[in-house]
Amino acid sequence: MFYKLRKSLKKRRFARQARHILGVPPITHKDAPILIMSNLCHDDVIMYLVAMKSFYPRIGGGDILIVNDGSLTDSDKALLKQHLCNPEIRDAATVDTGACPDYIAWRGLRCAIDASKDRYVIKLDSDVVALDDLPEIKACVAENRSFVLGSFDCEEIWTPAQALEHARGFTSDHIQIQAERSFVKFPDADNFRYVRGCSGFAGYQKGLYEWADVEAFCQKIEQHIDRDEWRKWGSEQVTVNSLVANSPNPLILKMPKYTNHREDTDVTKAALVHFLGTWRFYGGRYAACARRAVATLSA
Repeated sequence: MFYKLRKSLKKRRFARQARHILGVPPITHKDAPILIMSNLCHDDVIMYLVAMKSFYPRIGGGDILIVNDGSLTDSDKALLKQHLCNPEIRDAATVDTGACPDYIAWRGLRCAIDASKDRYVIKLDSDVVALDDLPEIKACVAENRSFVLGSFDCEEIWTPAQALEHARGFTSDHIQIQAERSFVKFPDADNFRYVRGCSGFAGYQKGLYEWADVEAFCQKIEQHIDRDEWRKWGSEQVTVNSLVANSPNPLILKMPKYTNHREDTDVTKAALVHFLGTWRFYGGRYAACARRAVATLSA
């Protein structure tokens, strides 16, 4: 209870610190063969405006899809439409994930996979800030090449044996660890690849992915992991990492230019920072990067 309260208070404080993003002119829509997709809740609206307004000019255009977890108010929707040039806002409750888990990240993934049939899709979490040019991302779009943000644990493609070796260093039964222990048991383990990346910033190449393949992956992994366990938070990230790793010539985005944030991160070297989880508000760097992004956009 106290954790949730502290988290809520920190988000409200950040929203006050970053509200100058509302003074930045609205995005001007530019046609591009890209869809930028994000899952969104009421508490993260200001964070998301920082993410999208800092990212959109760096990528050069595209359409915007917001998957509403059900908590966005009419005022939230009006604000988003005003600042983001009338994005599509889709209720997560209308998205069917079939044989896969159905929490919000999975519903967003279904939207991304379906949209990738005819255009390149970028998943952008609301706690991302773009601070400089992103030529690697623009190249992935141009070359129709999937990408995912690396992690502190991994910035390369792993075999199932390498994933297992990593998992052996943990006593946790977190779903990601359980999955990494299971890949060696896959019938196609010799050809399977994995990256321990971060699904909060990922690119899905056009014309490669089908939801039926995602369902087949879930059904395969549930042969080795309890089905109820697979429906816990974290399974979507495992799936995204697997989708990207098994695509042709994927790009794993590496630090320090593309980075997640923790207590020792030097954000001055980064072009894009993902302020996720435990270390999101540590040291006031998130608010500082938001202010930096606002200053750049206002120049």
